[in-house]
Amino acid sequence: MLNLEHFLAKRIIKSIPNKNTISVPIIKIGISAISLSLIIIVFSMAVTNGMQNEIKDKIYSLNGFLKIQSYGNFELGSKPMPISPDSILLSKIIQKPEVQKVEKIIEEFCIVRTLTEFDAIIFKGVNSNYDFSRIKKYIIRGTAPKISNKYSKEILISKSTANRLNVDLDQKIEILFSRESQKKPFISVFTISGIFETGFKEMDETYLLGDYTHIQRINNWEENEVGSLEVHLTSLFNNENFSNEIYDETSSDYDIVTTSDKFFSVFEWIKLFDKNNLIIIFIMSFIGVINIISIIIILILEKVNLIGLMKALGATDNSIRKYYLFIASFLISKGLIFGNLFSVLVIFFQKKFKIIKLDPSIYYVDFLPLEISFMDFVFANFLVFIICLISIFFPVNAISKIVPRSTIKFD
Repeated sequence: MLNLEHFLAKRIIKSIPNKNTISVPIIKIGISAISLSLIIIVFSMAVTNGMQNEIKDKIYSLNGFLKIQSYGNFELGSKPMPISPDSILLSKIIQKPEVQKVEKIIEEFCIVRTLTEFDAIIFKGVNSNYDFSRIKKYIIRGTAPKISNKYSKEILISKSTANRLNVDLDQKIEILFSRESQKKPFISVFTISGIFETGFKEMDETYLLGDYTHIQRINNWEENEVGSLEVHLTSLFNNENFSNEIYDETSSDYDIVTTSDKFFSVFEWIKLFDKNNLIIIFIMSFIGVINIISIIIILILEKVNLIGLMKALGATDNSIRKYYLFIASFLISKGLIFGNLFSVLVIFFQKKFKIIKLDPSIYYVDFLPLEISFMDFVFANFLVFIICLISIFFPVNAISKIVPRSTIKFD
Protein backbone atom coordinates (compact mmCIF):
# COMPACT_ATOMS: atom_id res chain seq x y z
CA MET A 1 0.00 0.00 0.00
CA LEU A 2 1.40 3.39 -1.02
CA ASN A 3 2.31 5.73 1.83
CA LEU A 4 1.48 9.14 0.34
CA GLU A 5 3.41 11.15 2.94
CA HIS A 6 6.53 9.03 2.53
CA PHE A 7 6.25 9.19 -1.29
CA LEU A 8 5.95 13.00 -1.32
CA ALA A 9 8.79 13.39 1.20
CA LYS A 10 11.10 11.27 -0.99
CA ARG A 11 10.25 13.32 -4.08
CA ILE A 12 10.88 16.62 -2.28
CA ILE A 13 14.17 15.38 -0.75
CA LYS A 14 15.45 14.18 -4.13
CA SER A 15 14.59 17.53 -5.74
CA ILE A 16 16.38 19.66 -3.12
CA PRO A 17 19.93 19.48 -4.66
CA ASN A 18 18.61 20.50 -8.11
CA LYS A 19 16.61 23.48 -6.90
CA ASN A 20 17.79 27.08 -7.06
CA THR A 21 15.88 28.50 -4.10
CA ILE A 22 16.79 30.10 -0.80
CA SER A 23 15.93 26.90 1.04
CA VAL A 24 18.83 24.91 -0.46
CA PRO A 25 21.72 26.76 1.27
CA ILE A 26 19.69 26.98 4.48
CA ILE A 27 19.10 23.22 4.45
CA LYS A 28 22.81 22.59 3.83
CA ILE A 29 23.77 24.92 6.68
CA GLY A 30 21.22 23.21 8.92
CA ILE A 31 22.55 19.72 8.13
CA SER A 32 26.10 20.96 8.75
CA ALA A 33 25.03 22.45 12.09
CA ILE A 34 23.45 19.14 13.17
CA SER A 35 26.67 17.34 12.16
CA LEU A 36 28.73 19.87 14.09
CA SER A 37 26.49 19.49 17.15
CA LEU A 38 26.99 15.73 17.15
CA ILE A 39 30.75 16.06 16.56
CA ILE A 40 31.17 18.43 19.50
CA ILE A 41 28.98 16.28 21.79
CA VAL A 42 30.92 13.11 20.88
CA PHE A 43 34.23 14.95 21.18
CA SER A 44 33.24 16.35 24.57
CA MET A 45 32.27 12.90 25.85
CA ALA A 46 35.49 11.40 24.47
CA VAL A 47 37.64 14.11 26.08
CA THR A 48 35.83 13.73 29.42
CA ASN A 49 36.24 9.94 29.48
CA GLY A 50 39.79 10.07 28.13
CA MET A 51 41.09 12.72 30.53
CA GLN A 52 39.43 11.19 33.58
CA ASN A 53 40.63 7.66 32.80
CA GLU A 54 44.16 8.69 31.83
CA ILE A 55 44.69 10.79 34.96
CA LYS A 56 43.12 8.15 37.23
CA ASP A 57 45.24 5.46 35.60
CA LYS A 58 48.42 7.42 36.31
CA ILE A 59 47.50 8.06 39.93
CA TYR A 60 46.18 4.56 40.68
CA SER A 61 49.05 2.77 38.92
CA LEU A 62 51.58 4.26 41.34
CA ASN A 63 49.41 4.63 44.45
CA GLY A 64 46.70 1.99 44.26
CA PHE A 65 43.04 2.65 45.03
CA LEU A 66 43.63 2.80 48.77
CA LYS A 67 46.23 2.12 51.45
CA ILE A 68 45.89 0.22 54.69
CA GLN A 69 48.33 1.65 57.21
CA SER A 70 48.87 2.35 60.89
CA TYR A 71 46.93 5.19 62.48
CA GLY A 72 50.24 6.87 63.29
CA ASN A 73 51.30 7.43 59.66
CA PHE A 74 50.01 10.92 59.04
CA GLU A 75 52.85 13.43 58.79
CA LEU A 76 55.05 13.64 55.72
CA GLY A 77 58.70 13.17 56.70
CA SER A 78 57.92 11.39 59.97
CA LYS A 79 59.06 7.84 60.60
CA PRO A 80 56.44 5.35 59.39
CA MET A 81 54.89 3.04 61.94
CA PRO A 82 54.87 -0.58 60.77
CA ILE A 83 51.94 -2.93 60.42
CA SER A 84 52.04 -6.71 60.44
CA PRO A 85 49.18 -7.88 58.22
CA ASP A 86 48.32 -11.52 58.78
CA SER A 87 47.52 -14.03 56.04
CA ILE A 88 43.82 -14.04 56.97
CA LEU A 89 43.44 -10.30 56.27
CA LEU A 90 45.43 -10.56 53.04
CA SER A 91 43.38 -13.49 51.75
CA LYS A 92 40.11 -11.66 52.60
CA ILE A 93 41.17 -8.67 50.53
CA ILE A 94 42.66 -10.61 47.62
CA GLN A 95 39.56 -12.80 47.28
CA LYS A 96 37.34 -9.79 46.62
CA PRO A 97 36.34 -9.65 42.93
CA GLU A 98 37.24 -5.95 42.66
CA VAL A 99 40.82 -6.50 43.79
CA GLN A 100 43.59 -6.98 41.25
CA LYS A 101 46.55 -7.13 43.63
CA VAL A 102 47.70 -6.13 47.11
CA GLU A 103 51.23 -4.73 47.33
CA LYS A 104 53.37 -4.47 50.47
CA ILE A 105 54.90 -1.01 50.63
CA ILE A 106 57.24 1.00 52.88
CA GLU A 107 57.57 4.72 52.23
CA GLU A 108 60.43 6.56 53.90
CA PHE A 109 61.55 10.17 53.65
CA CYS A 110 65.16 10.46 52.49
CA ILE A 111 67.80 12.75 50.99
CA VAL A 112 69.26 11.90 47.60
CA ARG A 113 72.62 13.45 46.78
CA THR A 114 75.45 13.49 44.27
CA LEU A 115 78.78 15.27 44.45
CA THR A 116 77.17 18.57 43.45
CA GLU A 117 73.41 18.28 44.00
CA PHE A 118 70.89 16.97 46.54
CA ASP A 119 67.13 16.59 46.79
CA ALA A 120 64.51 15.54 49.36
CA ILE A 121 62.28 12.72 48.18
CA ILE A 122 60.24 9.71 49.34
CA PHE A 123 61.83 6.30 48.91
CA LYS A 124 58.96 4.00 47.95
CA GLY A 125 60.14 0.57 49.00
CA VAL A 126 58.67 -2.49 47.29
CA ASN A 127 59.44 -6.21 47.39
CA SER A 128 60.23 -8.83 44.74
CA ASN A 129 56.51 -9.46 44.12
CA TYR A 130 55.77 -5.88 43.13
CA ASP A 131 54.02 -5.63 39.76
CA PHE A 132 56.04 -3.12 37.71
CA SER A 133 53.89 -3.81 34.62
CA ARG A 134 51.43 -1.14 35.81
CA ILE A 135 54.05 1.58 35.41
CA LYS A 136 56.03 0.00 32.57
CA LYS A 137 54.54 2.40 30.01
CA TYR A 138 55.89 5.33 32.04
CA ILE A 139 59.49 4.03 32.07
CA ILE A 140 61.10 6.07 29.29
CA ARG A 141 64.67 4.78 29.69
CA GLY A 142 66.25 1.72 31.27
CA THR A 143 64.29 -0.90 33.18
CA ALA A 144 62.53 -1.39 36.48
CA PRO A 145 64.85 -2.35 39.38
CA LYS A 146 65.53 -6.06 39.71
CA ILE A 147 64.47 -6.91 43.24
CA SER A 148 65.14 -10.39 44.62
CA ASN A 149 65.21 -11.88 48.11
CA LYS A 150 68.65 -10.31 48.62
CA TYR A 151 69.32 -6.61 48.97
CA SER A 152 68.87 -4.82 45.67
CA LYS A 153 70.86 -1.66 45.02
CA GLU A 154 68.88 -0.64 41.93
CA ILE A 155 66.38 2.22 41.95
CA LEU A 156 63.89 3.78 39.55
CA ILE A 157 63.76 7.58 39.57
CA SER A 158 61.72 10.14 37.67
CA LYS A 159 63.02 12.26 34.81
CA SER A 160 62.48 15.46 36.80
CA THR A 161 64.52 14.09 39.71
CA ALA A 162 67.28 12.96 37.34
CA ASN A 163 67.38 16.43 35.80
CA ARG A 164 67.54 18.15 39.19
CA LEU A 165 70.38 15.89 40.32
CA ASN A 166 72.05 15.96 36.88
CA VAL A 167 72.33 12.15 36.78
CA ASP A 168 71.68 9.48 34.17
CA LEU A 169 71.23 5.73 33.78
CA ASP A 170 73.70 3.42 35.53
CA GLN A 171 75.10 6.27 37.60
CA LYS A 172 75.46 5.84 41.35
CA ILE A 173 73.85 8.17 43.88
CA GLU A 174 73.86 8.31 47.67
CA ILE A 175 70.65 8.10 49.68
CA LEU A 176 70.57 9.27 53.29
CA PHE A 177 68.01 7.78 55.71
CA SER A 178 67.44 9.10 59.22
CA ARG A 179 67.75 6.75 62.19
CA GLU A 180 65.89 7.37 65.45
CA SER A 181 68.52 5.69 67.60
CA GLN A 182 71.44 7.59 66.09
CA LYS A 183 72.17 11.18 65.16
CA LYS A 184 74.10 10.26 62.04
CA PRO A 185 72.03 9.22 59.01
CA PHE A 186 72.35 5.86 57.33
CA ILE A 187 74.03 6.31 53.93
CA SER A 188 73.69 3.80 51.12
CA VAL A 189 74.80 3.89 47.48
CA PHE A 190 72.31 2.92 44.76
CA THR A 191 72.49 2.54 40.99
CA ILE A 192 69.89 4.09 38.67
CA SER A 193 68.39 1.24 36.64
CA GLY A 194 65.59 3.21 35.00
CA ILE A 195 63.98 6.61 34.56
CA PHE A 196 60.21 7.13 34.46
CA GLU A 197 57.96 10.04 33.57
CA THR A 198 54.22 10.09 34.25
CA GLY A 199 53.79 13.79 33.46
CA PHE A 200 52.16 14.09 36.88
CA LYS A 201 54.34 16.64 38.68
CA GLU A 202 53.16 15.77 42.19
CA MET A 203 54.23 12.13 41.75
CA ASP A 204 57.30 12.60 39.57
CA GLU A 205 58.88 15.00 42.05
CA THR A 206 57.90 12.92 45.09
CA TYR A 207 58.86 9.28 44.54
CA LEU A 208 61.68 6.95 43.66
CA LEU A 209 61.26 3.17 43.81
CA GLY A 210 63.60 0.59 45.29
CA ASP A 211 63.94 -2.43 47.56
CA TYR A 212 62.17 -2.01 50.91
CA THR A 213 64.48 -4.43 52.76
CA HIS A 214 66.92 -1.52 53.21
CA ILE A 215 64.28 0.40 55.18
CA GLN A 216 63.39 -2.68 57.21
CA ARG A 217 67.05 -3.07 58.13
CA ILE A 218 67.50 0.61 59.00
CA ASN A 219 64.37 0.70 61.20
CA ASN A 220 65.05 -2.72 62.75
CA TRP A 221 61.73 -4.08 61.52
CA GLU A 222 60.83 -7.73 61.29
CA GLU A 223 60.53 -9.40 57.89
CA ASN A 224 56.69 -9.36 57.98
CA GLU A 225 56.48 -5.69 59.00
CA VAL A 226 55.64 -3.15 56.30
CA GLY A 227 54.52 0.46 56.11
CA SER A 228 51.23 -0.12 54.30
CA LEU A 229 49.22 -2.37 52.04
CA GLU A 230 48.51 -0.82 48.65
CA VAL A 231 45.28 -2.20 47.16
CA HIS A 232 44.92 -2.12 43.36
CA LEU A 233 41.52 -2.66 41.75
CA THR A 234 40.55 -4.09 38.38
CA SER A 235 38.49 -1.00 37.52
CA LEU A 236 39.39 2.68 37.47
CA PHE A 237 36.04 3.79 38.80
CA ASN A 238 35.84 5.16 42.32
CA ASN A 239 34.06 2.74 44.62
CA GLU A 240 33.15 4.24 47.97
CA ASN A 241 31.44 1.05 49.13
CA PHE A 242 34.64 -0.92 48.65
CA SER A 243 36.54 1.48 50.94
CA ASN A 244 33.89 1.03 53.62
CA GLU A 245 34.05 -2.77 53.27
CA ILE A 246 37.82 -2.78 53.80
CA TYR A 247 37.48 -0.41 56.74
CA ASP A 248 34.94 -2.73 58.42
CA GLU A 249 37.15 -5.78 57.93
CA THR A 250 40.36 -4.31 59.35
CA SER A 251 41.23 -3.93 63.01
CA SER A 252 41.00 -0.68 64.96
CA ASP A 253 44.79 -0.29 64.72
CA TYR A 254 44.58 0.24 60.97
CA ASP A 255 43.57 3.30 58.99
CA ILE A 256 42.21 3.39 55.44
CA VAL A 257 43.48 6.19 53.18
CA THR A 258 41.91 6.38 49.72
CA THR A 259 43.94 7.77 46.85
CA SER A 260 41.06 10.09 45.93
CA ASP A 261 41.44 11.72 49.36
CA LYS A 262 45.22 11.90 49.02
CA PHE A 263 44.90 13.68 45.66
CA PHE A 264 41.65 15.42 46.56
CA SER A 265 42.16 18.56 44.46
CA VAL A 266 42.98 16.56 41.33
CA PHE A 267 39.93 14.30 41.65
CA GLU A 268 37.69 17.32 42.29
CA TRP A 269 39.13 18.97 39.19
CA ILE A 270 38.41 16.00 36.91
CA LYS A 271 34.87 15.79 38.33
CA LEU A 272 34.27 19.22 36.78
CA PHE A 273 34.66 17.58 33.36
CA ASP A 274 31.28 15.90 33.88
CA LYS A 275 29.57 19.24 34.53
CA ASN A 276 31.29 20.84 31.55
CA ASN A 277 30.22 17.88 29.43
CA LEU A 278 26.57 18.33 30.41
CA ILE A 279 26.73 22.05 29.59
CA ILE A 280 28.23 21.33 26.17
CA ILE A 281 25.61 18.65 25.44
CA PHE A 282 22.82 21.09 26.36
CA ILE A 283 24.25 23.93 24.24
CA MET A 284 24.92 21.79 21.17
CA SER A 285 21.52 20.09 21.42
CA PHE A 286 19.94 23.56 21.54
CA ILE A 287 21.89 24.57 18.42
CA GLY A 288 20.69 21.43 16.64
CA VAL A 289 17.09 22.20 17.65
CA ILE A 290 17.29 25.79 16.40
CA ASN A 291 18.64 24.67 13.04
CA ILE A 292 16.10 21.91 12.40
CA ILE A 293 13.27 24.27 13.39
CA SER A 294 14.66 26.87 10.95
CA ILE A 295 14.78 24.28 8.15
CA ILE A 296 11.19 23.15 8.76
CA ILE A 297 9.89 26.74 8.90
CA ILE A 298 11.62 27.52 5.57
CA LEU A 299 10.20 24.35 3.99
CA ILE A 300 6.69 25.15 5.25
CA LEU A 301 6.85 28.69 3.87
CA GLU A 302 8.24 27.44 0.58
CA LYS A 303 5.62 24.69 0.24
CA VAL A 304 2.63 26.63 1.51
CA ASN A 305 0.90 26.24 -1.88
CA LEU A 306 1.46 22.47 -1.79
CA ILE A 307 0.04 22.32 1.74
CA GLY A 308 -3.06 24.22 0.61
CA LEU A 309 -3.49 21.89 -2.38
CA MET A 310 -3.09 18.78 -0.19
CA LYS A 311 -5.74 20.11 2.19
CA ALA A 312 -8.08 20.86 -0.73
CA LEU A 313 -7.65 17.26 -1.90
CA GLY A 314 -8.63 15.98 1.55
CA ALA A 315 -5.31 15.59 3.35
CA THR A 316 -5.55 16.04 7.12
CA ASP A 317 -3.23 18.13 9.29
CA ASN A 318 -1.77 14.96 10.78
CA SER A 319 -1.03 13.60 7.32
CA ILE A 320 0.87 16.76 6.39
CA ARG A 321 2.71 16.66 9.73
CA LYS A 322 3.83 13.10 8.90
CA TYR A 323 5.14 14.42 5.57
CA TYR A 324 7.35 16.96 7.35
CA LEU A 325 8.31 14.37 9.93
CA PHE A 326 9.74 12.17 7.15
CA ILE A 327 11.68 15.11 5.71
CA ALA A 328 13.05 16.11 9.11
CA SER A 329 14.05 12.52 9.91
CA PHE A 330 16.00 12.30 6.64
CA LEU A 331 17.78 15.63 7.16
CA ILE A 332 18.66 14.84 10.78
CA SER A 333 19.91 11.35 9.81
CA LYS A 334 22.04 12.84 7.05
CA GLY A 335 23.60 15.26 9.52
CA LEU A 336 24.24 12.45 12.01
CA ILE A 337 25.92 10.25 9.37
CA PHE A 338 28.40 12.99 8.43
CA GLY A 339 28.92 13.81 12.11
CA ASN A 340 29.64 10.18 12.99
CA LEU A 341 32.10 9.72 10.13
CA PHE A 342 34.06 12.84 11.07
CA SER A 343 34.00 11.98 14.80
CA VAL A 344 35.33 8.46 14.22
CA LEU A 345 38.13 9.79 12.01
CA VAL A 346 39.17 12.44 14.55
CA ILE A 347 39.19 9.96 17.45
CA PHE A 348 41.07 7.34 15.41
CA PHE A 349 43.84 9.69 14.25
CA GLN A 350 44.20 11.30 17.70
CA LYS A 351 44.51 7.91 19.44
CA LYS A 352 46.97 6.61 16.84
CA PHE A 353 49.15 9.66 16.20
CA LYS A 354 48.48 11.86 19.30
CA ILE A 355 48.22 14.95 17.08
CA ILE A 356 46.83 17.29 19.76
CA LYS A 357 49.46 17.89 22.45
CA LEU A 358 48.91 19.27 25.96
CA ASP A 359 51.13 20.77 28.64
CA PRO A 360 51.52 18.05 31.32
CA SER A 361 52.36 20.64 33.99
CA ILE A 362 48.79 21.96 33.61
CA TYR A 363 46.71 18.99 32.41
CA TYR A 364 48.75 16.06 33.87
CA VAL A 365 48.94 14.48 30.39
CA ASP A 366 51.14 15.32 27.40
CA PHE A 367 48.49 14.62 24.76
CA LEU A 368 44.71 14.81 24.50
CA PRO A 369 43.34 11.33 25.33
CA LEU A 370 40.06 10.43 23.63
CA GLU A 371 37.97 7.49 24.80
CA ILE A 372 34.36 6.76 23.95
CA SER A 373 32.35 3.56 24.11
CA PHE A 374 29.89 2.30 21.54
CA MET A 375 27.02 2.98 23.96
CA ASP A 376 28.17 6.60 24.34
CA PHE A 377 28.08 6.93 20.55
CA VAL A 378 24.57 5.48 20.48
CA PHE A 379 23.47 7.79 23.29
CA ALA A 380 24.82 10.91 21.52
CA ASN A 381 23.09 9.99 18.25
CA PHE A 382 19.83 9.07 19.96
CA LEU A 383 19.87 12.28 22.00
CA VAL A 384 20.41 14.58 19.00
CA PHE A 385 17.92 12.70 16.81
CA ILE A 386 15.10 12.57 19.37
CA ILE A 387 15.50 16.16 20.59
CA CYS A 388 15.59 17.51 17.04
CA LEU A 389 12.64 15.36 15.98
CA ILE A 390 10.51 16.42 18.96
CA SER A 391 11.33 20.07 18.33
CA ILE A 392 9.76 20.08 14.84
CA PHE A 393 6.29 19.61 16.35
CA PHE A 394 6.35 23.30 17.28
CA PRO A 395 6.71 24.72 13.74
CA VAL A 396 4.46 22.11 12.09
CA ASN A 397 1.58 23.23 14.32
CA ALA A 398 1.36 26.22 11.98
CA ILE A 399 0.04 23.83 9.29
CA SER A 400 -3.37 23.77 10.98
CA LYS A 401 -3.66 27.54 10.43
CA ILE A 402 -3.08 27.32 6.65
CA VAL A 403 -6.36 27.76 4.70
CA PRO A 404 -6.49 26.29 1.13
CA ARG A 405 -8.38 29.21 -0.46
CA SER A 406 -5.77 31.73 0.61
CA THR A 407 -2.75 29.66 -0.53
CA ILE A 408 -3.75 28.03 -3.84
CA LYS A 409 -2.84 30.23 -6.83
CA PHE A 410 -4.67 30.05 -10.13
CA ASP A 411 -3.01 31.26 -13.32
